[in-house]
Amino acid sequence: MAIMAIPIANTISTMVANMPVSSIERASETQTRFFIWSIIWFAIAALITAFFTVKLYQAGNTVQSAIKADADARIAESRALASKADENAAKANERAAEANAEAAKANESAALANERAQRLEQDNLALRGDLNKAASEVAILQKSAADARAEQQRVQTALAAQQERAAIAEKALLELQERIKPRTLTAEKRARILEILKPSPKGIVKIAFAANDNEALSLATQIAEVLVAAGWQASPGGPTIESTTPKGLGIFVRNEQTPGAGALQHALAAVGFPAGGMTNPELPEGHIVLFVGQKP
Repeated sequence: MAIMAIPIANTISTMVANMPVSSIERASETQTRFFIWSIIWFAIAALITAFFTVKLYQAGNTVQSAIKADADARIAESRALASKADENAAKANERAAEANAEAAKANESAALANERAQRLEQDNLALRGDLNKAASEVAILQKSAADARAEQQRVQTALAAQQERAAIAEKALLELQERIKPRTLTAEKRARILEILKPSPKGIVKIAFAANDNEALSLATQIAEVLVAAGWQASPGGPTIESTTPKGLGIFVRNEQTPGAGALQHALAAVGFPAGGMTNPELPEGHIVLFVGQKP
């Protein structure tokens, strides 16, 4: 604005020089007024320029302050990050040291494990040898056991055969003893005969026995005694002489209605001496003949 004011003043001065005196006065006044206004405008322009300059300076300072504050904040943040990074690095170094210590321990443990593994391998080799030896011994023992079982089986077979032969022999001996054992009426047998005969009809009995057989004579005598004890009429007869000697006991009657014959037959059978029944019309009425033959 100051550059534009100078040509205007020169133009006005040229115009005043070319004008009459009165006109010069008016022009001078005009020029003075114009100059004053120019000064005013210059002052205003200067104030405006100064205002904007101050504002620009203030704005620049504000921007610079903001930039500086931002820079400071970033620097502080960077320093904080750097401090954090240093701290993390320190922790990382500490962890690395711990990891190295753990690795050292792991290496030591691995060395000990390898040593133990070597010892175990040696022990395993020794055990394999012992197992092989034991397996050989077990095989020998198994063969010996198998041989022993086979021998035991043979012995058991022989023993079973011997026991069977012994059982057969014992049975034969018992049968022989039973055959040669004399027939007798024990107290129990006598009581059983009396129990059956006392309530039954009483008969008349003649008892015969096999000739030349003392065992038959003894049994005939015992039967006669128990019959008498039961209230019967019983008398021993003489020995019979026949071409063939009958075995066991037999009851002879005139007919089946002979009193006491059935009861006598039942009583003898109850004590183990079964007697066959036969009729003989030549016998007297009411009489019974009991024959005691050889022991079956």
